[in-house]
Amino acid sequence: FGSLQALDNVSMTVEAGSFHALLGENGAGKSTLVKCAMGYYAADQGQILLKGQPVTLSSPIDALQQGIAMIHQELNLMPHMTVAENVWITREPRNRFGLVDHRELKRRTVELFERLNIDIDPLAEIQTLSVASRQMVEIAKALSHEPQILFLDEPTAGVDVELRQDMWNLVRGLRDGGVTVILTTHY
Repeated sequence: FGSLQALDNVSMTVEAGSFHALLGENGAGKSTLVKCAMGYYAADQGQILLKGQPVTLSSPIDALQQGIAMIHQELNLMPHMTVAENVWITREPRNRFGLVDHRELKRRTVELFERLNIDIDPLAEIQTLSVASRQMVEIAKALSHEPQILFLDEPTAGVDVELRQDMWNLVRGLRDGGVTVILTTHY
């Protein structure tokens, strides 16, 4: 990733089901590295290998299709939509008329939340939730893609101590289930 400012000659290897932290001060290149791995930025040299095979990631959609997801520090949720609608946005189940199947949408969300041990009403509007609950919805949204690698950008910013523990329990469960988790932080 030679021409990007603050990021030169980087090499990183991670194993399935491991947990890593990218630590450093603001401007150290953590976010740039993650954005390269997510397809936001193209590398001008080198390559990204996934399971030993080179992959080209020209967009975050490419990354999702390759099993790489990211939860940004800035929440990316639609406040006037429900939790379920936010989790499955652009991937909503459709009925035979091509309309969103809200019953199936809720069922999928309940199933996902049970698996992740998240206690949030799928029919609640995002704007009614606490910052911590919104963060959990962001995590569920990313995990609904069933990633092999999950990047967390400052995931505990603005989250109270009690829900911070819930988040770490969720991260441990992901790691134990074979998901590689990479946390970026300046702490």
